[in-house]
Formats: sequence, C-alpha cells, structure tokens
Amino acid sequence: MAGLRSLSGALRRYPDPAESTDPLIGALVERLTTVPAPPGPSPQFSAQLQAQLVAVTPRLVAEGATESDQRRGWRGLRVRRLPLRRPLAVVGALVVIFALLLGGAVWLSTSSLPGDSLYSLKRASENVQLSLTGGTGARAKEYLSLAKRRTNEASALLSRASADTAGGIDARHARLITQTLGEADSDLRNASRLLTQQAVGNRSAAPLRVLMGAMPDQVSRLSAIVNRIPASPLHDRVLASEQLATRVLDRANQLRADLGCSCLTATSTDDLGPLPCSTPCTAPATTGTPSSPRSPPARTSGPGSAPRSSSHQHS
Repeated sequence: MAGLRSLSGALRRYPDPAESTDPLIGALVERLTTVPAPPGPSPQFSAQLQAQLVAVTPRLVAEGATESDQRRGWRGLRVRRLPLRRPLAVVGALVVIFALLLGGAVWLSTSSLPGDSLYSLKRASENVQLSLTGGTGARAKEYLSLAKRRTNEASALLSRASADTAGGIDARHARLITQTLGEADSDLRNASRLLTQQAVGNRSAAPLRVLMGAMPDQVSRLSAIVNRIPASPLHDRVLASEQLATRVLDRANQLRADLGCSCLTATSTDDLGPLPCSTPCTAPATTGTPSSPRSPPARTSGPGSAPRSSSHQHS
C-alpha cells in the first residue's frame, strides 16, 4: 500500500505531457509523434552476436571456476601456513616466547647488583629456587649460598662506590651495602638455626660440620670488607656482620663438643638455634644406671672461635 501511495504521488507530481494544458508542451508532444521509429538490428548482426556469445561462454565459465578455486586454495593455504589461527597454538606460542624472554632476563640478572634494574628479578628467581628446595640440610645450604652471594654483592657495591666517587662512599651506596648485609645476616641465621636444630635433634655432628666448613670463608670475606672501609657507621655495620659469622662458627664448635651431654636440649635457643650446655657436661642417662659426671669432650676451636670458661657461660 505504501508503494502504491508513492507511485500515485509521483504520477500526480509528474503528469502525462500529452494531457498538459501548456501549449508549448502540447506542440512538442505532437511533433515527437511524427518522428519515425529507429530501425532494429539486422538479422546478420543478431546472428553474429549470438555466435560470439556462444563461443566465449565456456571460456568465461572456466575462468570463473578457476578463480573461485584459487580463492579457496589461498584461504586453505593461509590456514595451513598460519597455525596460530588456532587458539591452543596461539597460547602455546605465547608461553614459549614468554619462557624464552623470562629465561634470558633471569640469566642477565645473575650479574646484577642491588640498585640495578634487574636485581629484583634476580631475587625473585632466588626465592623460587629456595621455595623448591626440600630437606633441612639442602635448605640450610641454600641459605649459606645466599649469605655468601649477598656478601659478595656488598663487596662489589663497595668497589662501585669507590670508582664512582673517587675513593669515597656516597649515602646511596652505603644504604645499599647496609641492606645487603642485613639480608646476608638473615640468611646466615636461618642456616644456623636449621643446622644446629638438626644436629641437636639427631645427636649428629654432620650438620655442624657444614657450618664449620662454610664459616671461615664467610668471616674472611667480611673481614676483607671491614678493612676497606674507614671508621664510620658503615664500618661498624660490616663489623657487626663479621662478628655474627664468628658467633655462628663458635656455636657450631660448642655444640659439637656438647653432643654427648645430657644437658644439651633443643628447648633453649636464641637467634642462632639451640644453646650449648651451661652446666657441667654429664653423660646421657641409661636404664638402671644413674648418670655420673664426666669430663666434657675436647672442644674443637675453629678460626675466630673464643675459648669458654669451665662454667660454659655464653653471651
């Protein structure tokens, strides 16, 4: 209905010229009626045109089919050459690329120092490695390795500060060295607690030998840093780390001497783990035989260890 209304409106807007009352339009229409009709195509032309169309039709059809096949072939080729169109392939490729980039960044970060852009990635990878380490002994050795690494970083920071400030140590490097040594001290305490608790609990000297083997080198590294720093708060801070390493070595020596004593327990502890005996050493009690005092085993003194009085008083 809407179409009919539009058509009737168009007819009313454009009336038939033959019905026009304008004399000029009427004269024009009358003259157009006298114009002869144009001649039609000759029979020969029609026959030739038909023959040509029949001749080219197979070729046009074949070309159209070939072009369609080519379009389908290119689409299939793109799908085969671009497997990333598949979601799983895309995810897999992204995971591989991310792993390669992350692995390269972690490798580059191994030589970074506190304050460098990649240092946080280095610490993150260390934390992951520590969390994946199982067993008390293995975890304690990882802590000792981290303490050694932090000490070496503090030494490298000191060298960098001396080069940057012509022999001086600016406030930024002093702060970084202090923080790094604090982390080294924390790792050293964790290692000491794990190994001394294991030694006392199992009455075994093997965990203590791990400490006694690692601590002399740690004391030497810290002593070398102390000697490079003039009297200052930073010098005192490094000296405190050296004294802590010496305490860990002394504790290992003292506990090793007390392993055969009944007074040695894992209940009395401090920041380094179980405390040595504070009373005269006695042999562990056996069934039906009262314990009797005996002379304590000979204590092994390592580098930096301090002799103890007969009363076994410890700071």
